[in-house]
Amino acid sequence: MNFADVTTPSLLEPPPVQDAPVCVLQVGDSAEDAAWLQARIGNAMQVLHCAPHPEAMKAALTPQVVMVVVQFDARQDLEGPVKLAQWLREHQPKLSVLGMGYANTPKVPLAALRGGAQDFLDMAGGVEEQLKPFWSLSMRGSAHVLGSKAAAGQQLGKTVALLGARPGMGVSTLAAHLSAALAQTMGAAGPATAKSSALVGLLDLGFPLRDGLMHLGLQSSFHMVDAIQSMHRLDPALLAAALPRHRCGPMVLPWPAQPQIMRDVEPRSMSAMVQRLRAFFAWQVIDLGGLPVHEMVQAAAREADHVWAVCDQSVGGIVSLTEMLSTLPSKPEGAPMCDGVVINRALRGAGMAPEEIARRVAHPLRHVLPQRDLAMLQASSQGQLLSEADAADPYCVQVRQMAASLQADGVAAGPRPQGLLQRCQAWLQRAGGRAP
Repeated sequence: MNFADVTTPSLLEPPPVQDAPVCVLQVGDSAEDAAWLQARIGNAMQVLHCAPHPEAMKAALTPQVVMVVVQFDARQDLEGPVKLAQWLREHQPKLSVLGMGYANTPKVPLAALRGGAQDFLDMAGGVEEQLKPFWSLSMRGSAHVLGSKAAAGQQLGKTVALLGARPGMGVSTLAAHLSAALAQTMGAAGPATAKSSALVGLLDLGFPLRDGLMHLGLQSSFHMVDAIQSMHRLDPALLAAALPRHRCGPMVLPWPAQPQIMRDVEPRSMSAMVQRLRAFFAWQVIDLGGLPVHEMVQAAAREADHVWAVCDQSVGGIVSLTEMLSTLPSKPEGAPMCDGVVINRALRGAGMAPEEIARRVAHPLRHVLPQRDLAMLQASSQGQLLSEADAADPYCVQVRQMAASLQADGVAAGPRPQGLLQRCQAWLQRAGGRAP
């Protein structure tokens, strides 16, 4: 393909005619940089390119553009891209603006900061570090373009991820009940419509596969791989039509029934999907029970506002919990990825006390759920959640308290990710230089 410089946008990997793709506009002298960006992000979005001139940029800003990526090159005059970024921030304030270039000299990211770019993509960095600011800003912009809650000036949804210390810890059961409790407390248990504003989503990503669907008595042919491949078409109407919804309120997005299809999912695609769904769900509950701490689990957990590890009082559960917490990486700012433990099937006076388990693993004890296996079995044999069969059951009372605590916490889920200013300061420290 000949990537000649043009003054009007050129579409890389054009979608089918019937699609209205979510697009990213890359502004720079060479369309090869747009091709580089397209290769990094795959088919989730379409990359447009235009020359770094105001008139060309104005013509390229179609309604489908959710973000503008401005190229900064230390070998050329940096004032041009600075002025373009400043114009975008002044005249297109709803668009996300990302700087792009090589940060081997601090003056490049500093120029992007001076121009008003919200973040900087270092082309010399690792793939995860390159794409983290891109996905964060592009998902924010696509939420606006698709007429989501973000476009209406409302806050994006929150996410809680439930990790399982080992298979059989009851994570899927907890995820199903917690999503139902959140839906009911938020008034999302009514009829499903594309205009619902308090929907709750259950991402059924644990092992065994599709246990969340089973607990809720649902079936689904639409799955996570389908959603990722259709990311640029996701909107409330599609989700309302494609996702099964339990009578208590939660909508479920599971893994495919065929495990081999999961090989098509990359960790950065999982991160992007969790971010994208924030625009449509007031709450996402991510079931990651029974899975080892591999890159996919880390990608989903990194995007969550709350990460809770679930285990019981058994020796195997405690040992597995210790191993899992030691394997989890820290957040970029150094805080632990997991912000607390939940002890499930607890029996007071039997085994190690929940408070002692939390002290042993050096993580806060968030909640304790009582042993209610017999009541669970009786409810499931009737095709019901325990909360439907007996809302006053001690387990259900505790789950409702969990839901209430999540809503009360709001955005207090730990320090915010390091921003562009802080990273520019870090680049300056590494380079031993000063701002130009």
